[in-house]
Formats: sequence, structure tokens, C-alpha cells
Amino acid sequence: MDGQPKFWQVTGLCAVLKILQTLSTAISVVPRLRLYEATICRSYYQIHNPSVIDVGDNIPEELCKIPQIQASLAQLTGWNSFFFYIPTLVLAIPYSALSERVSRRTVLLVNVLSGIVSQLYVMIICYFYNTFDIRLIWLASLFDCVGGGRLVFNTMTQVLIAEATAPSALSTIYFRLSSIMSISRVLGVTSGSYLLGQSVWIPIWLGLAFTSFCIPVLVWLKDHRDALVQKNSSDQGDHLLQAACQKGEESDESRDIPPAKTNQFFGQPMSLLRSFSTYALFMFSHSHILAIFLIHESGMGVRNITEQWMSQRYAWPLGITGYILASETFVASIFLAVLPAISRYLPRGSNAQRPSEQQQIHIIRGSLFAAASGVAIMAASGSSRVAFLVALGIFALGVGFHDALKSYVTGLVDVSSITRLYMCISIVETCANIINGPTWAWIYTIGISYGVRGMPLPFLLCSLLFLGALGLVTRLA
Repeated sequence: MDGQPKFWQVTGLCAVLKILQTLSTAISVVPRLRLYEATICRSYYQIHNPSVIDVGDNIPEELCKIPQIQASLAQLTGWNSFFFYIPTLVLAIPYSALSERVSRRTVLLVNVLSGIVSQLYVMIICYFYNTFDIRLIWLASLFDCVGGGRLVFNTMTQVLIAEATAPSALSTIYFRLSSIMSISRVLGVTSGSYLLGQSVWIPIWLGLAFTSFCIPVLVWLKDHRDALVQKNSSDQGDHLLQAACQKGEESDESRDIPPAKTNQFFGQPMSLLRSFSTYALFMFSHSHILAIFLIHESGMGVRNITEQWMSQRYAWPLGITGYILASETFVASIFLAVLPAISRYLPRGSNAQRPSEQQQIHIIRGSLFAAASGVAIMAASGSSRVAFLVALGIFALGVGFHDALKSYVTGLVDVSSITRLYMCISIVETCANIINGPTWAWIYTIGISYGVRGMPLPFLLCSLLFLGALGLVTRLA
């Protein structure tokens, strides 16, 4: 197709990709945690009390809620999160540089394929639990060295959406997409929790299937740069193809291909070095903005242990906690759906070029305040399940922060710098997630070591982080 692809061919298909990945993660998150817990629980009782293990190697879930098992589970998932994000951080800039030279669709295709292999590897480790140590799941991140991991996937899809959408409509698009993804997350977590009662493996296989469905979607996805190249260079297409196929015509090839693409073999190291230095300077000049994303993502890391925390504190089975988190996500999706309408009644700024700037600041501040208040009430809820559930609902109202801030800062940079900005945001958030896994697992372990008195510790620290981000936003405005 000549010319720039239609809006739905980019934004619509990117939305489908993100929804499929959301469903893949959501439907398997609770069963996967239960699978890890059961494996650790089985190993513990094989040593301390083998009589509780039935002929099918199953153990009642309520026996797995003791501090020894939960501490081991927190460490397993925490370090798994740590190793999961290491390759994505290391490869973020190289893949960003690569995406400027090859089609983003190709980058996404390799990314999805490596994700499928990674999921299969984890399934093999968990299925043959008597053969492999459960900690071998930490090596699954090695497969992301090929595709770049979730960071590259999210960044590439967001950049494609941003480039195909008018700046004035970008915030609304993000809110609506996040709302749809939240609904998908609700459906995924709810389905996973329900299917967990049938078999722990059914939702995990479905998660793999949803990831696989991304491949045919990518076949239809169009990168607008490909269309522009086709439009501007249609008369040179046959010649370039012939030059690429004929090794002997080196002089013609050097003349026809742009300088940035010649001598690629010897120029790649210097090009990569320039990319690193460029990104370092960009991150330094936008350090205030990136610090807000970093602190907020660090606070959101408390979600790594929230489900496990609920299950132990209130003696809820993991299936029940899955329904609770799905309900929280549903509240968040409803709020995201109405947030664009609410924003119309917020005060508008005096900036003629960006009249919605002040509205976005109000949403950012309100979201951080709701998140800080919600986790503070969770810390103070004690043994009251109702108070905790109310606090979880308040916390859900902070869902608009990320999209509002990303939309706000997108208008602060040139269009040509959007890819760089989004990749830098992804990098700092990945840094936070690398720290989040073991750090929040460690905080949770310290809390449960003090019994009921120490249980509020993770949420108290999380509230302080959100308040710190709120202070930085005040300076930004």
C-alpha cells in the first residue's frame, strides 16, 4: 500500500498486540504463582512432614501459607523478576538503534518468538519438578537476549501508536487503550483464577496461545516508515534490490544506499557507541522527568508481593486473591474509561499551543495522591478485610498517572525524539523493576518475620515513594 498506512492499520493492530500480551500475562499470573508455591511447598514437606503429601504429589493449599514457605516463594519470584529485566535493560539501547535501521515489525516478530520459547522453557522446568530445581526458571530471561523482552515490545508498540496519532488525541488514545487493556486484564485474571480450580496447566497453556496469536497480527502490521520509503523511493526499489543481490557491483551499491547503511559491519561498533552516548546525554537533560517515572515504578513494585501478602494475611486461597485483584483492575478500567470525560471539567492552562497541559498535571497529581492514600490505608487496615478492600479500590484510582505523564512529556520533546524519550522511560522503569523484585521480597520477608506487627511495612514504604513522586511533579509543573 502506498502512502502512510491508515490509522487502524497501526494503532488498531498495536492495540490488538498489547491486548494479546496482556491476556497472556493475566490469565497465567495466578496459576503460575500457585505452581511455584506448590513446588516449594512440596519440597518443604518432603523433608519436614511427608505424610501430608497425597499419592498425586499434591498438598492442601492452606498448608503452604506458613512463613517458611512464603518467604521462599517471595525470594523465588523476587529474583525471577530481577533476572527477567536484566536482558531487557542491557539490550534496550541496541534494539532502539536497530529499530531505526530495520522494520519495527521485524523487531517485534523476533521479540514475540523469543517470548514463546521463554514460556515453554519455564513450563518444562515446572512440569518436571522432580528433575529440575525450580530456581532454574531464573534462566528463562536468557531467551530475551534474542528478542529484547517486554520492554522492547512495549516501547515499539507505543512509538508506532504515537507516530500514527495526532498529539492532541494521544492522551485520549492512551487512556482508552489502557482501559481496554485493563478490561482484558480483568477477563484474563478472572479466567485464570476460575480455570485454576480445574487445572493449573490449562490457563498457562492458554497464556502461551495468546502470545502465539501475536504472530499473525504482526503480519498485517505496517510500519509507517516502510510506507514512506516506498512512496519516496519507488523508482529506486528495483535497482536497490538488484544491487543487494549482486555482490560484484560494490561501487553501485555504495552509491545507491544511504551513507548510514554502508560499511555496516565495521561501522556498527561506533554506531552503537554513539547511540549509548546520545541516550546518556538525553537522559541527563531529562533527568527530572525520568526520576518521576523511576520513583513511581519503584512504588508500583509493591504489587509484586500484594497477592501473596493478601493470601497470607487474610488466609485467602490464591484463586480468591485473583478475583480480588481482577475486581481492582475492573474499577481501574472503569475509571480510565471515564477519565477523558472528567478531564474536560478540569481547569485548562493558558498555553495556547497546549491547552490540555494543566489538565494532565491535575490528573497526574490526583493519581499519585490516590495511590499514596490507598496504600497508606492498606497499611492501617489491620485485620479488617473490608478496610483493605476499600483501600485497594482507592489505590485503583491512581491508574491514570502513567498515561497522563507520558502524554504530558511527549509534548515537551520534538517529534523526532519520541522514540528516544519512550525508550529512556522504559529504561528507567526497567531499572526500577530490576530492583523491585528482590527489594520488595526482602521487605516482605522482614515484615513477616515480625509477625502481624510487621505486615504493614511494605505499604508504608510504598506510600512514601508515591509522596516523593508527587513532590517532583509539583516542581515539574
